[in-house]
Amino acid sequence: MAQFPISQTTTDRGTNDPDLLAWSKDDIENRFGFKGGRYTSVNHAFAFLIGALLTGILYALMIFVFSHLPVVSKVATIYMRPSNQFAVIPATFFFFGGIAILFLKGRKIKFQERALKLSAVPAEPDFILTETTAATVLARIHALVDQPRHFVLLNRIDRALSNFKNIGQVNDVSAILRAQAQNDEDQVASSCRTHSRQRSRSQFSSSLFQWFVRQ
Repeated sequence: MAQFPISQTTTDRGTNDPDLLAWSKDDIENRFGFKGGRYTSVNHAFAFLIGALLTGILYALMIFVFSHLPVVSKVATIYMRPSNQFAVIPATFFFFGGIAILFLKGRKIKFQERALKLSAVPAEPDFILTETTAATVLARIHALVDQPRHFVLLNRIDRALSNFKNIGQVNDVSAILRAQAQNDEDQVASSCRTHSRQRSRSQFSSSLFQWFVRQ
């Protein structure tokens, strides 16, 4: 029967272990002190804070740099025209907010991909799922990451095998995995719909800005 060694538990190793995939430290939102979104969901407060910061930087450049350069002075004039501010400021803010969301989501997707490369379950064809091997797999998962519930695939395996002792049937484990997969799909789809609405608002603001420029 296929087995693999379990050297240390997550508690023994700690989140400072270089081989440990630590969501609490490696997730990009957690790095900056914000609450990390579930799976690939983005913390919108953090994203729009980035958007506001970039908007402020752009306006500072418009005032102190671009307005004094002949090549881009006309663009700066359009941005700084008082009659356009109620359209230009929201358009710029939502544009940079949307860019921040896409950037953060891309980083979170790459972080989830790192978890997919972990060998949580033996790949040998002679591996048999029993209560003993299930406990071994669970120990292995918790030795690889600090919080399995924040990783799409590892969360599915962890939930299914944690209930294996109570349900006792492999078919029931498969049913739990399918149900959790559906829940995860709904979670990710909901996140994408939210970001699609955000992109629509950004496009509307940009269109509004372009209309004022033509006036």
